Amino acid sequence: MSGSYAHTPLSIFRRREVFEEAHVPEEFLYREKELEEIASCIRPLLQGVQGNTMKIYGEPATGKTTSIKKIFAQVPESNIACVYVNAMLRQSAYTILGEIAMNLGGQNAMPDKSTGTVKLVDIIMRLLIKNGRSIVLCIDEYSYLSPRDIEAVIAPFLRPWEFGKVSKGLKSSVLLISTSVTNPSIRSSVINSIGPHTLQFKPYSFEQKYDILYHRAEAGFGKNVVEDVALEIMAGINVRWGIQTLKLTGEIADTTGETKITGDIASRALNRLEGGMNANSVLNSTEKVILHEISQRGKMFAGEIYSFSLDKLGLKKTRTYEILQRLLKLGILEATEHNHRGRTRIFKPVQESGLNGMS
Repeated sequence: MSGSYAHTPLSIFRRREVFEEAHVPEEFLYREKELEEIASCIRPLLQGVQGNTMKIYGEPATGKTTSIKKIFAQVPESNIACVYVNAMLRQSAYTILGEIAMNLGGQNAMPDKSTGTVKLVDIIMRLLIKNGRSIVLCIDEYSYLSPRDIEAVIAPFLRPWEFGKVSKGLKSSVLLISTSVTNPSIRSSVINSIGPHTLQFKPYSFEQKYDILYHRAEAGFGKNVVEDVALEIMAGINVRWGIQTLKLTGEIADTTGETKITGDIASRALNRLEGGMNANSVLNSTEKVILHEISQRGKMFAGEIYSFSLDKLGLKKTRTYEILQRLLKLGILEATEHNHRGRTRIFKPVQESGLNGMS
């Protein structure tokens, strides 16, 4: 590079990394109760007894995954293996079990592709027993898995002593994260093994979002750099997008040479961020197919969507319901109640939403 582009000017950022999505804040606000409840499921492992299983649910950007990371960072690694897998990125039992095996034993622990899931579970159990470790297994976005894959992944860890001699004495705890408390269509015996422990992460209030963004802005920019009106603008959206907007305000300020982040800069950043959001950037391929079908027809009854998803995608009703809930929460779809041979809902795209593009 040459000329002025090669010059590195003074930046408004003090710690840019605190705005990255993977960042875990030192001070995690408004989730003390939730952290304690998750810890209570794992704590029995420290006494050498079986841990509990918990279903954790709540809207996106409510602190579910960050809570797991905070807890995992405090667990002694010498005798407890903490393994986190995002099922949205690993949408089969084989790939999830393979990732668990590699997490425990490195690349060499992963056998050839002809190995089945039962063999993978056996490898995982042997690695844990060999090293004298219990396991805390967290499956994030577990509803992205088919019921059969959910069972294949979690059943051996719900009651490990029943898997075989190789797992005798193994202790475990399973944490399942989703946006919905609804049980997928899995066998009642597996549901009973999961147990009654559930934990809801309720949405942050406006005041809580403001406070979270205030502390993140102070960590990333320093004190009194972001004006109150700018924080109020960003507190109107969810925390995840609020933090991304904060990052963008800093980039805009660096470009224009500003030393303060004003309400005007916050509005410009938010408009730019919303303009860049589209279905291609936030949805997976299955969700895009369902959204495209609804968009093509203009609107669809819930029953029509369930039939389409089953016939064309092989999805059961529970999985399709999860997808529709996600599209509603993202503001891509809207639903209205309708009396059509009983009570049902009609889904249609939100035309004015910045997330509605299918380019």
